Amino acid sequence: MGFIKDKTLGFFVKTKGLVSDRIYGGIGISFMLHRVLPSELRDQYTINRDLAITPSQLETVILYLQKKGCRFASLDELYDILQSGRKPDRKLICITLDDGYRDNLLYGLPVFQKHNIPVTIYVTNCFPNHTALLWWYWLEQKLHTDHQLRIDTASVSKNYQWTSQQQADALFPEIRTVLKSLPKTEISAAMKETFGKDDAAISRECQDISLTWDEIRQLSGEALVTIGAHTMNHLSLRTLTDAELEYEICTSKQELLEKTEKTDKAIEHFAYPYGAIGDAFTREYSVAKKHFKTAVLNRRGNISMGQVAYTECIPRMPMGQNITPEKLDQMLNGITHFSDHGFMKTIHY
Repeated sequence: MGFIKDKTLGFFVKTKGLVSDRIYGGIGISFMLHRVLPSELRDQYTINRDLAITPSQLETVILYLQKKGCRFASLDELYDILQSGRKPDRKLICITLDDGYRDNLLYGLPVFQKHNIPVTIYVTNCFPNHTALLWWYWLEQKLHTDHQLRIDTASVSKNYQWTSQQQADALFPEIRTVLKSLPKTEISAAMKETFGKDDAAISRECQDISLTWDEIRQLSGEALVTIGAHTMNHLSLRTLTDAELEYEICTSKQELLEKTEKTDKAIEHFAYPYGAIGDAFTREYSVAKKHFKTAVLNRRGNISMGQVAYTECIPRMPMGQNITPEKLDQMLNGITHFSDHGFMKTIHY
């Protein structure tokens, strides 16, 4: 099967996506972003740098997709099209941003308004509640300013050492996997001890980087903006008990509804934290399906009409600063989808 897939992929590339588009291009793409930052702010990060795209690059991507004949749509419209069974005459593009960073409002919204682009912002409630453990940034700082890190909990005891920046950067994904896999009962204390943070420091850092509830209400009042849920505490859901899972998903939706009630918008769309198979799968999908119209993954893929049966696991393509026209073309024409998923046309489980 691997040989056949490789030969098929080579044929798709050689024919510049003309064949793959008919089979795997689907009806469109949902893009995943996190932050929109000017280059001088974006460049303060290295490991986490690609979590952000600059406003100018975002605009470049939008203009390119429009030139390719794509049409931007909200997740509500995507859902309605899937339910209708009528394939749209142009490729649909849905733009989504995760977590709830203030830069979505300051630097992202003006670009979306300029080009009349609908957008969904998935808010993890710990951001506006100023309790978020921003450990991916703490880890980057630790790797750049120290030479060792120890994680010591009831379930994990790990000690990491490095002598060069290259070694430090290479350790990031391994340590990331360990940290996000910690049980809910251990994660808060472990993060505070590992990175030397207390509640006051965590709150200050959240206030600097996160949307406030007032700003979320402001965004929710914008015609182009849909607010979605992203759990209470941005935990890897497969690490949770059934009761913890229900709390993370259902309470986040309830609080978002209460905080945005004056805008009269429902909370009907959800993003799984981290979003890979190791973070959410059949159990998590079934819970999300009970409470939301759609739920999105961090798995690359195109959206086919067959996704109507699996609206709880809609794939998303990453959109970062380094995205190129060639990469966009391969996303649109199904080459990226086929490269990741082989002969599976519709993402499911």
